[in-house]
Amino acid sequence: MVPVPKERNYRIDEGCYRAHIHKLIRVTNYNGKGNVDILRIVFEVTVPGKDKCLNLAKAEFKLDLNQGSELRNVITRLIGKEAMSALSGSSFDFDQLKGMEVEVEIRHI
Repeated sequence: MVPVPKERNYRIDEGCYRAHIHKLIRVTNYNGKGNVDILRIVFEVTVPGKDKCLNLAKAEFKLDLNQGSELRNVITRLIGKEAMSALSGSSFDFDQLKGMEVEVEIRHI
């Protein structure tokens, strides 16, 4: 017998779900104004009734950890305000988020 891997499914109905961070990917997007570094966070989502699939969702953020940036706000919610403040003036290893249990809200835009 040879195991058949789960099929990847990105078609998830809108709503709130339990998930964990599956992987984090740094990507460079090219546009007319130049290059923009992006962090893509891929979530493995627990979807009732679709346990035979690898249910995935992604979110992309400009790679910017300045105060008030969208990415910094997300990371602060994940690790806490005190932990983020303790990182002031240093660097952050995004790989430490891999496997973290989270709740995600799926919205199709």
